[in-house]
Amino acid sequence: MLFMACNEEFKQASLTDAEKKLPQGVVENLEMLYTESVRPLSVLQSDSTRVVAILRADRNENYENRMFPYQLFPEGLHLTFFDEDNQPTDIFADSAIYYSLTGIVDLRGNVRINTHDDKELTTSQLYWSRTRNWIFTEEAFEFENPEEGTVMTGEGMEFSRDFSSLQAMKTRGILQISESEN
Repeated sequence: MLFMACNEEFKQASLTDAEKKLPQGVVENLEMLYTESVRPLSVLQSDSTRVVAILRADRNENYENRMFPYQLFPEGLHLTFFDEDNQPTDIFADSAIYYSLTGIVDLRGNVRINTHDDKELTTSQLYWSRTRNWIFTEEAFEFENPEEGTVMTGEGMEFSRDFSSLQAMKTRGILQISESEN
């Protein structure tokens, strides 16, 4: 029987405090396409997919290695969603944070949503829950609906991504009413 032992000091590699604050990855000029299958597929089938969303950002910083992982878009983003009829909805923000554990996206600074039918929402901060497809803000907002001739302002709003369900708080606005002969 042979026993051996080493007594050398071995220093384990560790990050400095400054290095711990750095992102684990940085992407510049990001363009990412999210796709889904047109119909359920088996392992042996191949079929076409459709684009569901396109994400564009000048810079993405990945902090997914943290205790509370997130991704930062410090120079803004442009996100385009496509509905079932392939109609686009565009979302713009000066910056954004995506929290992967909760599925919440925090959009900040000059947030603007433009739908294919020219509805427009502007606010300074907006939250989007990816899991619930629900969008909400506690901040002041302006919502224009040219189809109905309305402009609504207020503080606090929540709505579905396609604006089919909308609840606004502390609102004021302009409503266009047509006169009838009766």
